Amino acid sequence: MNLTHDDPLAMADTHALFKLGVKTMGSRAGLAASFMARPETESGIGSSCHVHVSLRDAQGTPIFHDGDDPDGISSAIRHGVGGVLERAPELMLWYAPTVNSYRRTASEDFAGRGATWGFDNRTVTCRVVAGGPATTRLEYRVPGADVNPYLALAAVLASVRDGIQRAVDPGPPTRGNGYERDVAPLPETLDLATDRWLASGFVGEAFGDDVRAHYGTLAQHECRSFNQSVTDWEKRRYFEAI
Repeated sequence: MNLTHDDPLAMADTHALFKLGVKTMGSRAGLAASFMARPETESGIGSSCHVHVSLRDAQGTPIFHDGDDPDGISSAIRHGVGGVLERAPELMLWYAPTVNSYRRTASEDFAGRGATWGFDNRTVTCRVVAGGPATTRLEYRVPGADVNPYLALAAVLASVRDGIQRAVDPGPPTRGNGYERDVAPLPETLDLATDRWLASGFVGEAFGDDVRAHYGTLAQHECRSFNQSVTDWEKRRYFEAI
């Protein structure tokens, strides 16, 4: 499902209304709809929320396209990609907010791998789509369908701004399969993501110390609740064998 682009707040509203609509129509048909990031283990792939970003200046002119660049992209989008990749480990809590989220992001379900980017490459974390002035954009492929869209968009936009302000270099683009690159992965569990979030000075600067503490505390509670639960996998694995 592709949702038509819009300003960030309107886009988040559309995302939330879409989910509500799907669940309502499913219920009326006697069905249940889920937006878990990875609802099944053995079959199918994860359910994502790829975020596309383009920027315009105060006069409404797109700033990610550069017709004089060999690749057709500006320094602004390169630095924006650099910011998104550099800040991703610190903001993973908003891109992958549940224990289940990491069943998708730690797999090869087209959710990217570490600090990788490339042109129209669906195996990297940040895909750049280079076209005309109105269509050139970056696509951040880490968030899953379980995200809070308001928080996920805020995190991506804060990272893009940070990257542009600091002129962050994302390095060379990835050619070929991004999963074959030897790069450090993003946090692979909710507890690791929570640790990075709480230790992040950037999170405090961008969103405030109260926000950092609030969502960190919620995530710690979620981790404790999961770790204190006995799952079906444990019963199948150990019940008769031990």
